[in-house]
Amino acid sequence: MDISGRFYAKLKTLPNPFGPGRKYSIKDLGCIQRTFAGLTANNPTGSPGLLLGKIQSGKTKSFIGLIALCFDNGFDVVVVLTKNSEALTSQTVRRLVKEFRDFSDSIRIRDIKDGKGSLPPDLASKKLILVAKKQHTNLDYLSAALVGPASHLKGKKVLIIDDEADSASVSFSGGSRKDKEGRKLEAEFRKVAKKIDALRRELHPRPVFLQVTATPYSLLLQNKGAALKHDRSAQPLRPSFAELVPVHADYFGGDHYFGEISDDSSRAESLMHHSVSEAEMELLGTPNSFDLSSLAISGQQAHAPSLVASLVGFVVSGCIRRLQQETEGQAEKDLLNFAMLMHTEPGKQVHNWQVNVVAKIVGCLSSAAALPGSRDFDDLLRRTYDDLATSLALENKARKANKMAPFALPSFDSVKAKVKQTLAGGFPRVTIVNSDEDVSGLLDAESGELKLEAFLTVFVAGQYMDRGVTIPNLLAFFYGRSPKTFQQDTVLQHCRMFGFRFRPEVVVTRFYTTDRILAVLREMHVNDTILRQRIEKYGVSDDLLQILQTSATGGIKYCSFDKIRASRLRVVDATTKFWPRAFELKKAQELPAFTFKVDDMLSGLGVDPEKNGQVLVSAEQAISIIENVSAAFVGFAPAYAQAWLTQEIVQLVQRLSDPMAGRDRDHAGKVFIVVRPGRKRPNQFARNVTVLDSPDNPEEDTKPCHRLAKSAPVLLLTRQNGSTEDDWFGKPFWWPVFFPPFDEKCYMYAID
Repeated sequence: MDISGRFYAKLKTLPNPFGPGRKYSIKDLGCIQRTFAGLTANNPTGSPGLLLGKIQSGKTKSFIGLIALCFDNGFDVVVVLTKNSEALTSQTVRRLVKEFRDFSDSIRIRDIKDGKGSLPPDLASKKLILVAKKQHTNLDYLSAALVGPASHLKGKKVLIIDDEADSASVSFSGGSRKDKEGRKLEAEFRKVAKKIDALRRELHPRPVFLQVTATPYSLLLQNKGAALKHDRSAQPLRPSFAELVPVHADYFGGDHYFGEISDDSSRAESLMHHSVSEAEMELLGTPNSFDLSSLAISGQQAHAPSLVASLVGFVVSGCIRRLQQETEGQAEKDLLNFAMLMHTEPGKQVHNWQVNVVAKIVGCLSSAAALPGSRDFDDLLRRTYDDLATSLALENKARKANKMAPFALPSFDSVKAKVKQTLAGGFPRVTIVNSDEDVSGLLDAESGELKLEAFLTVFVAGQYMDRGVTIPNLLAFFYGRSPKTFQQDTVLQHCRMFGFRFRPEVVVTRFYTTDRILAVLREMHVNDTILRQRIEKYGVSDDLLQILQTSATGGIKYCSFDKIRASRLRVVDATTKFWPRAFELKKAQELPAFTFKVDDMLSGLGVDPEKNGQVLVSAEQAISIIENVSAAFVGFAPAYAQAWLTQEIVQLVQRLSDPMAGRDRDHAGKVFIVVRPGRKRPNQFARNVTVLDSPDNPEEDTKPCHRLAKSAPVLLLTRQNGSTEDDWFGKPFWWPVFFPPFDEKCYMYAID
């Protein structure tokens, strides 16, 4: 790997736009270089790598650095696949042009739709970046440019970067449907995913493929190897390795909103959440649910009190920040503008209704502000000011303890005067965003962020304000998307309030949602944190499973079923157990050696193998027993080949006994061994009644083991007499049952 080439070396010298030092930190460079090494090492398998970043945490910066490194190491063409959005495709092109503008003589950047896939031959002598949105026509253009009959790029070394790789690239049809004869239909790629797969197959030499996302759940739940088990040439979708994008010190994300930081009463973030009633959210999601002419900012006609509070809070926090900047002596051209986002429903009719509601509330506030001595207005202002002042006091206490200068708190009178001036000036501006064209018109050509042309702007939006859209200086987020079942990848991508934030803005930021949604977001944050911890510790290269965690209630799903139709999934819940069945044992003369070895291992743990008993052992000791018990089984009937996979059970023990899985101190890293000797279970498989082929008795074994499994994994060992009259070999053997722990969570993973 050449890390001194002209492209990469130049990027390493770029200054940090947010403060001292370099744009690419030592950690950033390490991530980029490890990603390159992983991609080149794993390329022969065709499996992609995964660049996993938090939402709005710098993933694009990281893959731009990777592009430079690849160009220095023999790659000629880089393809960047973007979300199916003209706005975000244009944003990506502009960002790449900006980052590589010093190399315009040797690096060319093209949106593939320009020229419809026809590229001039002189580009073949340049380093080339092709940007294509994930839409079938654009992918046809891309295919023509790279492998079509008129292509000048055949034989080039290609890197494909699939940005937001869990969107559109992973989508299947079939899988759960049956044809007219009742036969199950195999899962097949949908149109866009099929064309991406076809391109990966047709490129020679094999392209290097990198997935980039903040929500990798559907990717990790793919089959290992070919994406379609009935088509071995289908290219893999499950990543073979993952690199975590380093998080900037000023990143403001889930830890602040939903994690330990938000629960710390000494932190300003602990005051960030404001509850919205379900009734109010329903009114705001139902067009014409009340008479706008009767709307007031207080009293019984305040149909939307939380929305009123959020708008007042936004105006006051914006005015506090503007006064702080003016006190600091910032030039007028450097004064910041601020944003609020309202995202509760996807429908355009609802957006129009909400814009009217917001405009009416702003009008009421403006009218009240113009009246001298308006008690309603003064009370709203005072409550809001005091709330934000408390946050500033907490922040300044922490800053004082760290010997840092405090943030100024403008007086109530100065804030009140600024608020009145702001409302009289026609702010906040209300802008609706419910189309790709809306987003395109709002994106800043230089930064790729939404343009904040007014001092204060309220954006009313839906799904067009999710993946890839950055809203700078966001001070208020009013969120109400509340389906019956939440999809974790979708909901987390709604969190446009994540990202780089200046600390003075963080202190006065407010988040408005219902208690139900907040509880779901907190649980999602826990799930996401556990997943990242597991990836950091274990990676994603396990042969059999990538463990994930979700709610036992089923109220949260990781992703749409269409993204995992082709996968073979295992779900572990309170009723789950694993045991071998429909099996063949070692030959009669060989079997005793395996049985007696397990006897000795149990005796060494203080358990008499000839008496009922139990013991809590380390995960390592349990794994050793599992491996030795499993060695007695030499084959399974085809329909039961997946019933007992030793490596799967071992990994479940490792993952679900781990402290990361939430075990208490006494049970972390431990497994219960339960012994039941002297059993006479017949060989039901030999008698063609495999459905009964289980060694545990419900009352004596199954129920007690499930109770134990609330604290730690349980390995039940039943010692079978193995008599010939029961259709065995006349030799004893150990028949295991594994009970995964269950603590109000269920677990899902893909298995091969």
